Amino acid sequence: MNIAIPELALVVLIGPDTPAKRAFAARHFKPDEIHELLATYLEGDPDLPIIEARLEAGKLTVVDAPNESIDERARFHTVSRHHCVEPVAMLFDFAKGSNDSARSALLGRRLKALDKEGFHRIGLLDSEQSAAKATVTRERLPQRKQELTGPFDIIGDVHGCFDELEELLTWLGYLPASNHLGERVYRHPQGRRVIFLGDLVDRGPRVVDCVQLAMAMCRD
Repeated sequence: MNIAIPELALVVLIGPDTPAKRAFAARHFKPDEIHELLATYLEGDPDLPIIEARLEAGKLTVVDAPNESIDERARFHTVSRHHCVEPVAMLFDFAKGSNDSARSALLGRRLKALDKEGFHRIGLLDSEQSAAKATVTRERLPQRKQELTGPFDIIGDVHGCFDELEELLTWLGYLPASNHLGERVYRHPQGRRVIFLGDLVDRGPRVVDCVQLAMAMCRD
């Protein structure tokens, strides 16, 4: 089984401390990525600032603790939303029951409960064998375009003002051209790129033209 996680995420390991759980964490995460919560879950405990600092720095962070209760996990959703990263749950449930169907039903309810909490990406390790065989891959975030190095011209709040947008692009040194589909675009002779921050539409007289130009320049 492969568990795919975003390259930047807050990964919460759920389940009692066992050798198999520790081995899994050590095999798939770097030592500095794993943060063991040894303190009690009290307001103002020293753990959250450390986690927040890592996420602020753009570093994947793994929380290793039992994390068995909703209250224990709730704070991680708050931190994830604040830093715009996805919370990922890895559920370690090695319990053995005499009734396989009853255990499957219980696991199904636990997964649904985690999904309702906000863990929409969940890896289930239901035995020591599955934990030993599982792999973890890190998916590149689509918004992380590290291959783009600039220079950039950042433009926001166009609001359908197409004439003013063309005037601004010209003032910045962009020249009219056509992309591979024959659509009108603007290119800079020195290779600069435009980044539209949003609010292309609303209020202005040439909303459609603004959207079409931005889409054509993205395709270019």
